[in-house]
Amino acid sequence: MTHLAVIEIGSNAVRMILGEKGDDSTLKIVCSWSSHLRLGEEVFQKGIISETFQLQLCRILEQLLKHLESFSACSLQLFGSSALRDAKNREQVLKFLEKTCGVSVYVLSGQEEASVLLDGLNAFLPKPYSRQVVADLGGGSLELSLRNKDLLFRQCSLNVGTLRLREIEPNRLESSELFQKTIMHLEQEAGRFLEVSSSESDLLLTGGNAKTLGRFYMQINNSTLNSSEGGVSMNWKVFEDLIDRFINLSPEMLQDSWDLRVHQSEVFHSALKLFLQIGEIFKARQVMIPFMGLKEALLLKLCLDQDDPETDQRKTHLKLVFPKDLHPTEVPFN
Repeated sequence: MTHLAVIEIGSNAVRMILGEKGDDSTLKIVCSWSSHLRLGEEVFQKGIISETFQLQLCRILEQLLKHLESFSACSLQLFGSSALRDAKNREQVLKFLEKTCGVSVYVLSGQEEASVLLDGLNAFLPKPYSRQVVADLGGGSLELSLRNKDLLFRQCSLNVGTLRLREIEPNRLESSELFQKTIMHLEQEAGRFLEVSSSESDLLLTGGNAKTLGRFYMQINNSTLNSSEGGVSMNWKVFEDLIDRFINLSPEMLQDSWDLRVHQSEVFHSALKLFLQIGEIFKARQVMIPFMGLKEALLLKLCLDQDDPETDQRKTHLKLVFPKDLHPTEVPFN
């Protein structure tokens, strides 16, 4: 057995995932951890990551690394996304982490985020037979991949995420400049994309809020997790009804009745509104929420990169196996 781990330093949380590669070409997700640290809150407001947040990040990384001590020869890679990407003092922060924690962090560009995720989905899900929009919504950015069947049409990264939208009053969200600019950009992308394809598309939603919505769908329908299905899927009308069920619930109700943590409930509504807009603009007929997200795609890439030079030919032969419980273990840092 070979153990591999990936740490993703996101805008809304720091996450680690541990995988175990077997001799039977399976990559089993052993465990995942998450620590709520809103680096993006500082970066999107002040432009930098303060010394206080750097120390908190370092403490989180040290705790995460302790979880790997019992796994000998565990391959580890660390990645940063939107918050680190946008921080004006990024290089200083990376040097601090290397000196203090002994780790090297690779900061993904928006294009790389979209590409890595799409590669992971291609390896994990069946080949698409329709026009498809892959939308990965995080705390600081929205990555889009547009493809016509199995041919990639376009990829782009937009500086809109749930943490950026959180700063806007809920009743002014849809009329805000950021939301309206996002809608305009999405409409431009859809105009070019739908012009060369049919009038409808299938929508794949990924990211923390999408996974939460998928988990709610399974709870409502008393579904159990089946890795072979790849995720949850529904037609557009069912998806609209699902959104309607949650979009008017208060953060307190989401916490009490649906087990959302405080920081999750604060950004859930803005994510739902953006999901609806994406689906309407790209004329979605089906919506799928796969179990795979960015950290799983990064883990899969790490595993494949360690294989022989015929990696590209082996992508479809590596099976990703998920645990029945999708909840990560919470890691405090105070």
